[in-house]
Amino acid sequence: MRSFRALVAFAPLVLSAGCAGLSTVSDAAEPTAAASVTIFAKGAMGDVAPVRTILGPHTGLRFPSAAAVDARGQLSVANRAANSVTVYSSDASGNAAPLRTIVGARTGLNLPTGLALDGRGDVYVVNRSGNTITVYAPTANGNAAPIRTIEGSMTDLNEPTSIAVDAEQRVYVTNLAGRSVTSFARGASGDVAPVRIIRGKRTGLTAAFAIAVGPGGNVYVVNSDDKSISGVLVFGPRTNGDVAPIRVIAGSATKMETPSGVAVDPHGAIFVPDHGGSGNAGAVRVYAKDANGNVAPLYSIAGSATRLRPYGLTIDRTGEIDVVNQTD
Repeated sequence: MRSFRALVAFAPLVLSAGCAGLSTVSDAAEPTAAASVTIFAKGAMGDVAPVRTILGPHTGLRFPSAAAVDARGQLSVANRAANSVTVYSSDASGNAAPLRTIVGARTGLNLPTGLALDGRGDVYVVNRSGNTITVYAPTANGNAAPIRTIEGSMTDLNEPTSIAVDAEQRVYVTNLAGRSVTSFARGASGDVAPVRIIRGKRTGLTAAFAIAVGPGGNVYVVNSDDKSISGVLVFGPRTNGDVAPIRVIAGSATKMETPSGVAVDPHGAIFVPDHGGSGNAGAVRVYAKDANGNVAPLYSIAGSATRLRPYGLTIDRTGEIDVVNQTD
């Protein structure tokens, strides 16, 4: 199994347009085909075509890194190569322009790699280069300032890459360089300390890259490290300190090659986008809610018809699976 971090560890930054990720290019050089959102029907499996694809120059997609869907079905996407968040209608397809775009100097967006929504529709973004979390109003558009920003030395943010918000509006963030998960209280703002930090040798966190919170409060973390665990680590609710995960999904039977994200549906099934690697196509792997150890996925979405090169995904209220794709 090759890790996601193994592919990216030495990728150079190019001005403000790239990041240490699956690939790094300048804004001007990015090909249109490098960015898309593919939407699959609830229960999709195997070599199946998406029901819709958002792709083209009018979409504003520029190396999309994360996505989330609100209660109205509108899709928000963080674009790390454009320092933007684009928002699409629930039925967007093809070369569709976004309904709204958060972009500009006042936004504070600085290599946005993770995105989440809370129950009110507030938009939470982690900015990898800025070591910040910026929060926007549900209808934010244009050069809109955040309504809250978490930043500063007390936050312990260190190359944040992914974010999740639970039902109580508690915030969870993976820190790639910090080898940690930091959790902030509801409404946190400014230079505030996290209320909990998962970090230490027993945690297995050596390259914490993506995060989700399940319906029972468990915390799911994608760890991508070719010298350690490359898979999904599951921690119990409110875990704090140097604590071992309650479950680990990793090993050759899992079929994970370069896991790059994680989502959990309302029934607890675990969805992992797997970017694949050089010469290998991407896939979405789906595991049972109690999966543990070197276990095979229940099923996969994979094959030429899927057009997958996934970086992240979200599952909307109807069960549709929205996948953001980047090419190497």
